[in-house]
Amino acid sequence: MMKKIFKKRVGLTLMASLLLAGCVSVEPSKKDEFTVPKGELVRYEVDSKLYDCVGVGPQKCLRVKRGGSDEWSFFYSQIEGFEYQEGYRYQLLIDEFPLEAIPDRSAVGYRLMRELERLKVVHI
Repeated sequence: MMKKIFKKRVGLTLMASLLLAGCVSVEPSKKDEFTVPKGELVRYEVDSKLYDCVGVGPQKCLRVKRGGSDEWSFFYSQIEGFEYQEGYRYQLLIDEFPLEAIPDRSAVGYRLMRELERLKVVHI
């Protein structure tokens, strides 16, 4: 009699566990996802500090060298997936892709594909 009750409890516990396990969803982390470029892959060098600039209004901008250029230029947009930290110079691989034209917004989107290098810079 005790064996029968024990078997029923074990069976019910096992069934309940399986039902609960079926309700759990597992999503991959962002780092596990393979991101396919939407546009052109371009290498960017990002300077170690932010600069005052004027776009639609006064703002702080990154200063970048695009695609191996020797010339620094202000970067007014955001780079999706890139978390800038002042005091570091970066080498990045960026996906540049077309966006729908909207007033006061760039027609190009920018997404970080890979951080190639991050170098600590000491300003004197």
